[in-house]
Amino acid sequence: MSYDSLPQMGVPVHHRDLESVLHSIDTFVDVGRRTGRSHQVVTVNTDFLVQARRHEDVHAILRSADLAVPDGMPIVWASAVLGQPLPSRIAGADLVPALAEQAARRGHRMMLFGGSEGVAAQAACELSKANPGLVVASTTAMVSPSGDTPVEVLDEIHRFNPDMICVALGHPKQERWIRRHGSTLGIPVSIGVGGTFEFIAGQVPRAAPWIQRSGFEWLYRLAREPRRLTRRYVTDIGVYIPSMAMQIARTRTPRRGRRYEGSRQRHPARLPKELEWVRSDAECVVVALTRRGPLDHRTVAALTSMATNTQRHGRQLRLAYPGLEAARSLQRLQLDRLIPLLPPDPSSGCRS
Repeated sequence: MSYDSLPQMGVPVHHRDLESVLHSIDTFVDVGRRTGRSHQVVTVNTDFLVQARRHEDVHAILRSADLAVPDGMPIVWASAVLGQPLPSRIAGADLVPALAEQAARRGHRMMLFGGSEGVAAQAACELSKANPGLVVASTTAMVSPSGDTPVEVLDEIHRFNPDMICVALGHPKQERWIRRHGSTLGIPVSIGVGGTFEFIAGQVPRAAPWIQRSGFEWLYRLAREPRRLTRRYVTDIGVYIPSMAMQIARTRTPRRGRRYEGSRQRHPARLPKELEWVRSDAECVVVALTRRGPLDHRTVAALTSMATNTQRHGRQLRLAYPGLEAARSLQRLQLDRLIPLLPPDPSSGCRS
């Protein structure tokens, strides 16, 4: 069974191909215009995950994003080893042009923000030439690490009234900026896109298509910019590989153990077989594992998928105390922040 998302270093990464990502963003725009809700999309690579481990606010942003797509082949490869293979890498340099084509067709307004001086404007020009009828604007500014931005720039973005904004400030600054300003500016969809504008503007060449398909575009970039990328890649690999090796080792064994014993009610909504409904209210949904014992990748994926779906509807998933072994596993996988554990007392409510 394929689940909606799979966690890596405690961050849910959604199972989406490019077509379904475009469909989700189109839906976000419609919902945002009708309800005023803002949606955040993150393109996750190993550096994002390593930064998130160091900074709790960044981890909170990533795990609560409305959509997290894989922009890194190690994430795709690890998902296959975990038994829930992601369809493909979705690079920002592929996503933004596809969004521009969809925006031109759907009449959505698109804003490019960030990047070096003049790069966003050149990228907007290239997107306009490729997509007649596209309504696109660009601006840039000096932004502090916490997201402080000149008022006149925020006013410019607000006056343009974009349906979506692509923010190229580098990670994690762009994610912090989106979390701070996306909602107050009333933007339905905000996406952090890193160095994508340089690729679109033609200032930085991409690898040949066959290298992109092979999954080794990162190696091409390393060969072109060794002084900038070597230290980052070595640091990221030194954190990411041990973390994922631990996750793979802890979740590869099929679950065995006795059935969970306790008072359970039948819930009309269909749940993954690994989970059992306990109770719910306006704030949260409580589920239990159907078996005690070690966690496997299917149970982890089921929990993560249900947590992100529950979060999408404005509630929080909580897990009835699953036993010491499973509780420790969830903490080591950094999932206890996404899925809080209730105390062993079976009468505990959502606020416990």
